[in-house]
Amino acid sequence: DSVGTGVSAYCEVQGSIERIDVVDGGFDYLSRPTLKISGGNGSGCIANANLILKEHSLTFDSTEIGGYVNLTNNTIGFTTYHKFRDGELVTYITDAQTAIAGLTTNAPYFCAIKDATTISLHSTYSDAITGISSISLTGYGEGIQEIKCANKKRVVSSVSIGSSGSNY
Repeated sequence: DSVGTGVSAYCEVQGSIERIDVVDGGFDYLSRPTLKISGGNGSGCIANANLILKEHSLTFDSTEIGGYVNLTNNTIGFTTYHKFRDGELVTYITDAQTAIAGLTTNAPYFCAIKDATTISLHSTYSDAITGISSISLTGYGEGIQEIKCANKKRVVSSVSIGSSGSNY
């Protein structure tokens, strides 16, 4: 009407799926994720996740004041979720700064997960899995240092539409 109030309307839209945008590609998939498309009363859409390999590393403050190295517990902490796995092979990197006493620059170690932001390092996979015999950290390092995964992680980079379906 001329006032612009009191109207009721129903909208009916019909179509197919043309694309799916990836907002968060996830992290470290062990197998290809299965995509399920639901809602909208449509059917027949087939979509496949495309995975890429991505390097993963985290930096941490190795100093005594303000740092995340715990000499009592022999742990290294991070300011965010580290995303490492128990028993994962990593490399300790100092970027030419003084290393944490007890660790060797550019050496491989195995992670034991203490919590979402803390790990300990071990010489063997079996020690890391059982959480025993962590490397003894006896002195703080210098500056910002890094723990880098030896193997790249699989993440979803995009989604391919194999069949767009109908009646969505």
